[in-house]
Amino acid sequence: EAYFNGVDEFYNFDMQECALETAEKIFKVLNMTNFSNHFIDFNLTTFEKDSSKIIPEWDWCIFQAIYRTKELIDIEKVFKYVVDHTKEGIIFEGNGDLHIDTEEFYYDIFKPFKFSDVKFLGRSQQRPAFLITK
Repeated sequence: EAYFNGVDEFYNFDMQECALETAEKIFKVLNMTNFSNHFIDFNLTTFEKDSSKIIPEWDWCIFQAIYRTKELIDIEKVFKYVVDHTKEGIIFEGNGDLHIDTEEFYYDIFKPFKFSDVKFLGRSQQRPAFLITK
């Protein structure tokens, strides 16, 4: 979607090699040249410094189905970092457990950040999606 909406530069951060490989294939299929893939281990104490070396802040972020992932030790720290370094907004995708990943669950997570707007966009594969404007 970022590509189809005219994004000038695209930075992909992930801690799973398979996700980076998939992104690389997508970029090639779309004939994109304005992207870069980066392995960042968000469990390291250096993840903030590691990602800031690549790009210190960005306009928009796609935060995709990682809030309740088991792979991340301190998701609240990671999400706060993303919020602090995003200038305009976040496309946020939750996970797909209909008993846990309710709209209310995520609205409670978003509340302390005092975003200017949070819109529920619906669900895809049971995962809730939100458009967050800073």
